[in-house]
Amino acid sequence: MSSEAARRERLRGTLDAASFGVFLIIVGLVFAFTPGFLGSLGDFFRGFATYRGPPPYSAFPAIYDAFFNFLSLMGVWSLVLAGIRLAVGLGWLSAVGSALGGVFLLVVGYYGKQLFQTGMSVWTVIAFIIIAGGILVIVNGLTKHYLGPGR
Repeated sequence: MSSEAARRERLRGTLDAASFGVFLIIVGLVFAFTPGFLGSLGDFFRGFATYRGPPPYSAFPAIYDAFFNFLSLMGVWSLVLAGIRLAVGLGWLSAVGSALGGVFLLVVGYYGKQLFQTGMSVWTVIAFIIIAGGILVIVNGLTKHYLGPGR
């Protein structure tokens, strides 16, 4: 393995460790800013039997909001990570992968909130998430084609 390849591998390992650390911080923030989270989470899952499906937002707004905030924070981290990957020289493809993952998490978080806060239909939200996923897959494919190895 060349010294450049070894350097890149060490950087990837460092960023993976940092990402796990950020994940733990975000989980900790969810616990810290959602009083009684574990008890409410247990009640939420038991609510699936009571409601014969996902409990309504009105029954567990803190749990739903915590989930959407988690998605949004992880999405923001993925965008930051994309910038870091570019800055340390891990390449466009690596950065684009992180950025697209972050955008998808932000889209899911945004439309999930819209579902409950604006009364948007479930099928409309699902459609927008599928459309966003399709667009991101196309962007990823084009990026690999035009910026991939040998280009």
